[in-house]
Amino acid sequence: MNSNGGGDNDDNILQPGQQISPVISIDLAKDFVRKLYGVKVKEIHELNAYDDKNFHVLAEEVDNPYIQKVFHHGYVFKVMNTLDSKNLLLIDGQKEIMVYLVKHNIKCPNPVPDIHHSYYSIVELQVHNISICTLEVLPNYQHVPNSLHFVLWPNEAPPSHLPSKHVVRLLEYQPGTLLCHVPASTELFFDAGKYLANLDHILKGFSHAAYTSHKSLWSLSAVPDLKKFLFAVKNADDRTLVSEIIDNFENDVLPCMDNLEKGMLHGDFNEQNILCAQTPDGEWKVSGILDFGDSHFSCYVFELAIAMCYMMLQCKNMDQLEAGGCFLAGYSTIRQLPKSEVNLLRTCIAARYAQSLILGAYSYSLNPNNDYVMVTAKLGWKQLKHFWSTPSVSLHLVWDSEMKKHGNISIAR
Repeated sequence: MNSNGGGDNDDNILQPGQQISPVISIDLAKDFVRKLYGVKVKEIHELNAYDDKNFHVLAEEVDNPYIQKVFHHGYVFKVMNTLDSKNLLLIDGQKEIMVYLVKHNIKCPNPVPDIHHSYYSIVELQVHNISICTLEVLPNYQHVPNSLHFVLWPNEAPPSHLPSKHVVRLLEYQPGTLLCHVPASTELFFDAGKYLANLDHILKGFSHAAYTSHKSLWSLSAVPDLKKFLFAVKNADDRTLVSEIIDNFENDVLPCMDNLEKGMLHGDFNEQNILCAQTPDGEWKVSGILDFGDSHFSCYVFELAIAMCYMMLQCKNMDQLEAGGCFLAGYSTIRQLPKSEVNLLRTCIAARYAQSLILGAYSYSLNPNNDYVMVTAKLGWKQLKHFWSTPSVSLHLVWDSEMKKHGNISIAR
C-alpha cells in the first residue's frame, strides 16, 4: 500500500470522502517521462497501486545528462496522490532512505534525476469528464527547486473544479519475483523474517528531519482513527469485530508506546513489496524490498506485526499461526523481542488486519475498479476471526514451538 495520506499534522491525514488518487492516462505518463527525464519510451504499462499511479517504463534511448546509460530493466514512473504530494520534506526523506539502502547493498528502487537534476517535480492535472488533453509547461511551482508546473486543460470545456497537484518521480525498476507469486514455505517465511530484522538494523544508521513528526493513516499508531471509516464495513458482525480490536489497541498498546523500542521502519513489508529470487538449488530467498511510501519512525513491534499479518495472509495451504511463528523465528535471529513486545504482539497483528480490511473497504467504495485495494479481504476476514479467537497462551505456544524448530530457545529475551 501507499501511505493513503501523510504529513506532519493531523490535517494531512486522510479523511472520509477525500479523493486523492491521480487520474492520468498511459499516453500522458509517457509524455511526462519524455519531457521530464529525456526518456524515449519503448514500452509502458500500469502497475498495481493503492492511491498512487505507477507505470513500468522500458526505455528505447535516454537524452539526460544525469543518466549515464539506459537501465535495461526499465524504470518506474510514480505519480503520487494529492495528500502525500503536500509533504515535500517527506518525499525527500523517502528518496534519501532509498539512496542510503542502495549504498548498504540492499536491493531497492534507486531514484533517478530528471534533466534538471531534480529527483521529483510537481505536476498539476485538470480532469473534466475523465478526459485529459493538452499540456502546457509553466514556471516553477511554490519555489520548489528544479520542479516544473504542468497544467492540463480539457479541449471541450473550461475546468469545473480546481486542478489537483501531484509529485512525480522516476525510480529504477528492480527485477525479481514478488513474494505473492512464490510458493509459501516455512523456509521462505523464516528468511523473510530475518531479512526484515536486518533491514531495520541497517536503518538504525539513517535519519532525516521528515520522520521526526510524520503521521500516516497506515501507521499502526493511527489505528484509533479507523473509527471514522467503519461505515465502509457493511457486515455488522465484521464491524463489531474490528471495533473490539480497535478498542483493545487503544487500551492495551497506546499507553505503552513511550516505553517500546523504536527506530526507522519500512512500514509496509507485504507480499507485493518483497522481491524474491531462486538459488541454484531451487530455494526461494528474499532478494529486495520495494515501496517506501509508508516508511516512518515508530515502534519495532509495529513493523513486526505488520509483516506477520501479511505473511499469514499468504498461507493458503499451511497453518497461518505456524507461518507467523516461522517469520518470528527468522526475525529473532537478529532481534529478539523483549517480553513487553511479546505481550502486545497479538493485538498489534490483529490491528493491522483490521486496518487493512477497513481501509481496503473504504478505498473500494471510492474506486470499485481497483481490485488491488481488496487483496487482504480475500482471506483476511476469515483469518482475522480465527486469529482473534485464539487466546494469547495458545498463540504463544505455537510461536514457541516454531522458534524451537529453528534453534531459538524462547520467544522473548
